[in-house]
Amino acid sequence: MSLKTHFISQLKYNQWANELYFEFLNPKIFGKAPIIQEWFSHLTTAQIIWYNRIHQIDAPSQGLFESLEENFLKELNVESNRRWITFLESTDESLLHQVLKYKDTKGQPWETLIKDIVTHVINHGSHHRAQISFQLRLINEKPPAIDYIFFVRSKSF
Repeated sequence: MSLKTHFISQLKYNQWANELYFEFLNPKIFGKAPIIQEWFSHLTTAQIIWYNRIHQIDAPSQGLFESLEENFLKELNVESNRRWITFLESTDESLLHQVLKYKDTKGQPWETLIKDIVTHVINHGSHHRAQISFQLRLINEKPPAIDYIFFVRSKSF
């Protein structure tokens, strides 16, 4: 399996897991634990920021830690996942091995391989979904099963 194919599969998993959460989450749950909406907002905004950096697009208007309205958040997340997958599907694998020069949200300059950025975006989503799962258990809600193996078994890719 090529690196590109691997990343497409991982991004589709990211999309699948996010969509399962959006089916599960509702205003009642967000009301019990507002941090869940904040984490999902952060996860989504970060995906957009990294995509924009690669494509030399300005940062989104929302802040990295701004809590977004539920319907807007879902739309942004769906669009962000679609863009990432389309980007990887349409790009030459050699791009993954190129260095991206960018500035972080504090204006600090960095250079990072694009393949490492894609890895970060995927891991970042997993990290915050784990936080959300933990928070759901704290409010006596059983989170959806989003382990990677469930994605593979679902044949959603």
